[in-house]
Amino acid sequence: MKTPSQFWTLFRFHAFANPWIWVMPLALGFQGFIGMNRFYGDLDSALIFFNQLSWIPLILAAMVFLPEFFLGGAWTTAQTQQQVQTFGADFMLTRAVDRSCVFRTRGTLFWCIIGLAVVSWIIAAAFHPGFTLELSSRSGAVQNADYYLKHLPGSFIEKTAQNGDVTIKAPMGNLQLKALMGAVTLAVSALWLVVLPLISRLPQRRWIYWGVFIAGVAIMPFFSIALRSPLEPAAVLGLANLPIVIVAALVATVFGQFLAERLLRSVEFM
Repeated sequence: MKTPSQFWTLFRFHAFANPWIWVMPLALGFQGFIGMNRFYGDLDSALIFFNQLSWIPLILAAMVFLPEFFLGGAWTTAQTQQQVQTFGADFMLTRAVDRSCVFRTRGTLFWCIIGLAVVSWIIAAAFHPGFTLELSSRSGAVQNADYYLKHLPGSFIEKTAQNGDVTIKAPMGNLQLKALMGAVTLAVSALWLVVLPLISRLPQRRWIYWGVFIAGVAIMPFFSIALRSPLEPAAVLGLANLPIVIVAALVATVFGQFLAERLLRSVEFM
């Protein structure tokens, strides 16, 4: 079978062999809409639940790129086990298919799903691209006014109230923020795509995988609260350097896919 024909045959097979993978774009897309508004008390409120966005691609990477992680788990039904076995490398690599083509196909499907979610965020943000920061003098948020003006592209002071409150307008703020979140999601997805092959040879890989996921979803928010949201300074810095962040994320995407394929060349699944 010619390589292009083999690629598209494998792509169609992977896209429909496990219907559960198409739940992930919905979950990831919905997560990207949470917290998006036109008015914020500070930029931190625009990043609500952003931590959870970093962990959904980890589930998706295992479901699409290395479904073998779900084999043998007590949390899967017999029907799901059968679907995963059909979708898994044990079945695929015993057929007359090229190993590199299998993982390149899986990677393409993975990035299509991630990209679909990211594009949906940007389209949604385009309907109300700007946001307004209403910085209260009572809470001390107004002290960050100069910081926001310096780092948020195109922002300006819209109004200064008699009580000292400052209103900052960012005409393209929501659109820039969703582009930043999309870039971060691409970079994090590339990281998980490399991490899975690295731990795939370990005997306790499932425990490591679920331990990382549960710790990230359940424990990381407490660190964010204790450290007074370290995400906001990082987000502001990212918005100030958005073109660089986007280019870096695209480079990470290509490099992550290449490295993941390379790491899986010698892995035995049988």
